[in-house]
Amino acid sequence: INFKYHRVFNEKKQYFNTENADLGEVELAKKVFKNEINQNKIFDLWQSPIIEMSNLAKKNKSKIIFIYIPSTYSALGNNNVKFNDKKIKEMVFNLSDTQQKVFKKICFKNNLDCLNLVKNFINFNNNSYFPSHFPTNNHLTSKGHKIVARTINSYLNKKK
Repeated sequence: INFKYHRVFNEKKQYFNTENADLGEVELAKKVFKNEINQNKIFDLWQSPIIEMSNLAKKNKSKIIFIYIPSTYSALGNNNVKFNDKKIKEMVFNLSDTQQKVFKKICFKNNLDCLNLVKNFINFNNNSYFPSHFPTNNHLTSKGHKIVARTINSYLNKKK
């Protein structure tokens, strides 16, 4: 499996997933793409722990904001990233789209406070040479953490 990809920013190539990590994500993406695992199955797997967390927070007079933080490739945007293997690109973006739909459905059905940060990350990465995720291990950089913090702060200020 070749799960490596790059983007071009200011005419310079930036390579990502250079360690070819997260191969489990590709395996899951294949199953979702082949419809061996559908949205309903993911919904069933995700909803129960999310509700459990929400109930625990309520029990302790607290509240949770559930956040969807995209994988590196999603954070860069479908139009901005070139994969070494085009089929893997198709599968993992399908997985991302499916997961976002499930997340939205769970949040809506259960009236939860939820934030999907995909657009925030794409917006940032479209305008910054320094990416939101590290090229090697796909974890958030300091810039990525700031995106999350700013979005949560903005959300909380609107809720006041």
